[in-house]
Amino acid sequence: MTKRILYIDYAKCIAILLVVSGHIIQCFSVKGSKDPLFEFIYSFHMSLFFFLSGYVALMTRERSFSKGVFPYLVRKTETLLVPFLVWSLLVNRYIDILPPPATYNITELFQRPDLGVWFLFSLFLIQVACIPLLRWQKWYVIIPNIAALAACSYFLESFTYLNYMHWIPFVTGMAIAKFDKQILTPTPATIALLIFIVFEVVHPHPVVTSISLGIALLHACSQIKADNIISRQALAIGQNTMGVYLIHFFFVWAVGYGVIDMSGLHGTLTLAILLVLSYIISIVCVYIAKTLQLFPIVGYLLFGKKIKALIIRTML
Repeated sequence: MTKRILYIDYAKCIAILLVVSGHIIQCFSVKGSKDPLFEFIYSFHMSLFFFLSGYVALMTRERSFSKGVFPYLVRKTETLLVPFLVWSLLVNRYIDILPPPATYNITELFQRPDLGVWFLFSLFLIQVACIPLLRWQKWYVIIPNIAALAACSYFLESFTYLNYMHWIPFVTGMAIAKFDKQILTPTPATIALLIFIVFEVVHPHPVVTSISLGIALLHACSQIKADNIISRQALAIGQNTMGVYLIHFFFVWAVGYGVIDMSGLHGTLTLAILLVLSYIISIVCVYIAKTLQLFPIVGYLLFGKKIKALIIRTML
């Protein structure tokens, strides 16, 4: 079994807590998407996940391509595309926990990323599009690959699954992983944090803010040495972000809209309360996901887990 890089799991935990917090605000705050804290979180949170995904993709490239490109494609189809289709066309469509009405067909699903669990399909496309970058890492491959991505995002502007705000952080995350020993140090991390603060105050931009925050976050998380129940739960959340991402909608949208007015609270206090709520929801989601994965075929369809691995885990 490959040893996990714990600071990445801590960073992913923080990122998914922000995602859940944003959805809580969207549903509970009377201001909804106009809430300042919502706008702050949404100015970088999903781009931050693409940044972290790119970082992880490069860190695990040797294992990912150990059997070649085709097995890599098959595995990405299983881990991202299968759950995307199952949740979008079956679970969310008929349980109707997401805001858009469950009347869309499969053609609309691939054309409109606001339907279903769009992040999975977008990440699938970007990881497939970046295979040359991941596999060969030569300048004569990197330049055409990036140029092709830029052309696709420009000429296919309406096809926002390949939005530049997603693939640029992903590719940058790969670059940071390549030079992490030089970049994930106190001075670059401090500069990155300052850049994040300045852009958030002056003019938030998802690409700049997600990359700068990602660098600062990875460095900060690499300094965590704690070993207690909170840190272990945080690692569990970070190691099961897909389960949290897919399941948390049940807890957020099931309660109702516009029932909590947090406008009178200080922004910092509101964020702290949201993170605690998100933490509790995320822990519950982790346990639900792990329980569902006791049934191998369910774990495969809902979360893209290898059936053989799930069977072995169940038997142990």
